[in-house]
Amino acid sequence: MGSPNTIAIAAGKGGVLKTTLACHLAAAATASYCRVLLVDLDPQGNTALDFGFASDGGRSLARALTNGDRPEPLRDIRARIDVLPGGRHLDAAALTLTRSALDDGSVARVLSQFDDEYDLIVLDCPARELVLRRAALSAAAFVVVPSNSDMASYHGLADLAATITEVRRAGNDELEVLAVVAGPVPSNATGLRGRTLAELGRLIGDPSLLVSTTVRASHLTAERCRAGGQTTAEYAAQSQNPASVSLAEDWAAITREIIHRHLAAVAPSRSGNCL
Repeated sequence: MGSPNTIAIAAGKGGVLKTTLACHLAAAATASYCRVLLVDLDPQGNTALDFGFASDGGRSLARALTNGDRPEPLRDIRARIDVLPGGRHLDAAALTLTRSALDDGSVARVLSQFDDEYDLIVLDCPARELVLRRAALSAAAFVVVPSNSDMASYHGLADLAATITEVRRAGNDELEVLAVVAGPVPSNATGLRGRTLAELGRLIGDPSLLVSTTVRASHLTAERCRAGGQTTAEYAAQSQNPASVSLAEDWAAITREIIHRHLAAVAPSRSGNCL
């Protein structure tokens, strides 16, 4: 069974804002949780770009996954957010882990060392590296899925659904899809946004899983945010550009809804506050 304080951000294909969602969720969560750990399990290691920090390329995390070492997170990359960076060293770790990662709980063992330190752990899962993705989903109680409604996304959803089914059968039978996030969609395409939500709801078979806000497409803002190692809220506060402000509002609404769903799901077991 996965930890109730752990949310995996997973997708079956790249380019659906998975890492952007993971970083924005971690940043937004500090308003509701005392301390947040972001774990980048993707060999691309793009959380370092989105948050603008110097990474070890996943070396510490890779050693922890394969040798049982305790990794040392980068502390306070934002207020109350620590990060275990990802990167190229995770490719080598994945080679040493076999399908037994589901049974030996490599990711779960790493996270168990931080049980008393964090109120929320966000896992940025790799899109196509299946061993690490299965191990991450085995450690989580909840999964959030960013997607679009095109044919590639349809195949990506089917691929991820197969992994979720496999993980549930292997022992994490209470793994719950917490939300599906749609986007990016052009900002002036109101009709397209509606059709995207409707089609995505049809594809997943449960429209109630959809987050009500879609992500507007703003490539220039996205490029500038990543180049500057900033979230959309940080960049919008600096630039005051209307398109950037609108995109930041999208992410604020999306992450707020995900956090609300998570808090509602774990309310009976949640205790304490940050005071």
